[in-house]
Amino acid sequence: MIRHQVLTIEKAPFTYRVAGLGSRFLAWLIDLFVLVGLDWMGALGASVLIIGRILAASAVLIGGLILASRLVFTFLHCGQCDRRRHAAFAPMGRSYYDLGDRDTT
Repeated sequence: MIRHQVLTIEKAPFTYRVAGLGSRFLAWLIDLFVLVGLDWMGALGASVLIIGRILAASAVLIGGLILASRLVFTFLHCGQCDRRRHAAFAPMGRSYYDLGDRDTT
């Protein structure tokens, strides 16, 4: 057992026991496991964020495609899409109730 003595500024001796080779190795091994665990947790968190960004971008893209297809088909079918009437997309000059196929004679 090695003891190390340090003399402080106030001239008071401070003595402590120096750690041996086994306890230093054990402390190094514990630090290594903690650092590797933190690295794995960081990598897992980063991968979750990357996957989340990809899924969010895909959802926005699919939603935009659905909206664009609805707008195109609504325009092509004179304000009617899938036999449902949408007042927001009705052509100018026609009311909501005039969109149906009625006999005007």
